Amino acid sequence: MRPHAIVWAFALTLPLWCPIYAVMLHVPFQLTSSRAFRTLRHAGLAVAVSSCLAVQALFPSAPSAIAAPVIAQAAPETPAETPAELEKRRSELLDSLFERLARAENEQNAELLESAVWQIWLRSGSDTIDVLMQQTIKAMNDERLDAALAILDSIVELQPDYVEGWNKRATVLYIRQQYDASLRDINKVLELEPRHFGALSGLGLISKAQGKGKAALDAYRRAISIHPFLDGVSRLIRELEIEVEGQAL
Repeated sequence: MRPHAIVWAFALTLPLWCPIYAVMLHVPFQLTSSRAFRTLRHAGLAVAVSSCLAVQALFPSAPSAIAAPVIAQAAPETPAETPAELEKRRSELLDSLFERLARAENEQNAELLESAVWQIWLRSGSDTIDVLMQQTIKAMNDERLDAALAILDSIVELQPDYVEGWNKRATVLYIRQQYDASLRDINKVLELEPRHFGALSGLGLISKAQGKGKAALDAYRRAISIHPFLDGVSRLIRELEIEVEGQAL
């Protein structure tokens, strides 16, 4: 992306990534790679760059920072997008990001793409749900798991198609060692978003904890097929291959 296009994309996405970055600063243990979050904790620029990647996916011919104000003044005001149009755009953006993630050439690029995906997943489309999610993450960070679980129960009831509501609740249930309940929520996550590498990683963790090595191996392999640089998963796969497949030799 050219420098002026990056500036334009940064400005365009400013209202999107600022509140999400504030949320991600408080993300605790997850059923997924934490490396992207550690990156965001130490470098807010990663969020801005990943936002630029997202904009570039939607607007490959973005105008320069100089021309944009002129175009904005000359163009007639367009009506706001409908919820269906917004969902279509969101879906197309995720498709583009996942395609890039699967082809990522190095860990750094993969982390930026991963953080862009998490930004989209964390956005519920509802101000109320977003506030509740911030409260959830704070409660989890403070190890107030009962409070976090109560809020998440409300989130999934109010907006059952919000993937991260189910994923965060699966995380809390996993921490409480309520594995069967966590698995039910993971299955719901994967029903809504089969590419959710975080949920697949969680499925691997729980399967391994329950002594189901082959199921854990299958889950990790599915996760890494979506996100080739998912933190720590390659090592877990190698260990399980020896444990599960090595025993059969």
